Amino acid sequence: MYLAQKYNLQAVLINPSINPHVTLGRTLGQTPNFYDESHFEWKNKHIEMLKTYRTNPTHSSNIMLFLQKGDELLDYKEALYYLPNVKRVVEEKGSHSFEGIQRHFEIIRNFFLVGNYFKHTMRVKGVGCTNEELASRIGDLYYDSLAKFLIDLSMKIFDDAMGDYDRGRKKLSDALFEARKSLGEAIRHINKAWSLSEKHMFTWLANNGDNRQRYIFNKPILNKSSDTSNFPNIIMVKKMPYKATVRVDDAWIVAHYLQTGGWELKCDNITPPPPRDTHPMDKGRHYQHNHTSRYTAMKDSIYLFFDDENNTGEGHTMIYYSDDTKAMVEETILPMLRVTERI
Repeated sequence: MYLAQKYNLQAVLINPSINPHVTLGRTLGQTPNFYDESHFEWKNKHIEMLKTYRTNPTHSSNIMLFLQKGDELLDYKEALYYLPNVKRVVEEKGSHSFEGIQRHFEIIRNFFLVGNYFKHTMRVKGVGCTNEELASRIGDLYYDSLAKFLIDLSMKIFDDAMGDYDRGRKKLSDALFEARKSLGEAIRHINKAWSLSEKHMFTWLANNGDNRQRYIFNKPILNKSSDTSNFPNIIMVKKMPYKATVRVDDAWIVAHYLQTGGWELKCDNITPPPPRDTHPMDKGRHYQHNHTSRYTAMKDSIYLFFDDENNTGEGHTMIYYSDDTKAMVEETILPMLRVTERI
């Protein structure tokens, strides 16, 4: 209780001694060690020391209490009186060793996992299954959805890497950056698996029913004859003298870097309409795999653009920039990415 109160930690108390300076006063003198049959002397100075660690917990949500009324050494009512507002399990009979504590291991494990006191945990917070079962369920996603999940996971690892870098943990940061790059490779291979299975999957859905939701964007893509007066960002892109092409799964890194740097981001999703004779089942495929997400970034009247393009399964990101952002893009952003072309 002392440590939980001092450091705002979670603690599970099992048949605890609320007044150890009283109950352990019975053992003054030579006392046996029940593990190796040796003896040690328990003195008054030890009792006085225990008094200094007495505390009144104010973070009741941090504590979980397990009591058995059959405790032959302690009065369980003392703990109930001293800790009236904590989560608790109170059982009839039992003993001081709390018989059958293994029945509550899952409750104890979940108590620790759902808290906000540890960023990294052994299991996913709030998920009522093992990591193996969770991996199986995620693996059953459609491959494009699985790729999106891996992108989100990459983003989380990138955030952690940046945080560790800012705290001076360069080796840890470098390891996390390498992990993100490896996830990028996994994303590429998962997308390839999707391109191989997509046609067969949609054929099956056409015959057996559809259980997935389409991603349909409502903005038509602009062509050379289109009126661009309502799309100032299209006009601005034409004025950018420099362009760099990077891997499609690195687009979010650009967005994250700009957002953390105070840039204002706007995203327009644009997609070409499918041909008129397109089968309804093929329209979803068309909308999902022929689209562009155009990002407009602005800060202090300075503009930067990048397009996240996906056309028939082949994707890439193009970054458009001018002299006023050239140094930032080429010295800071591009070194973090996998550049395939620069003009």
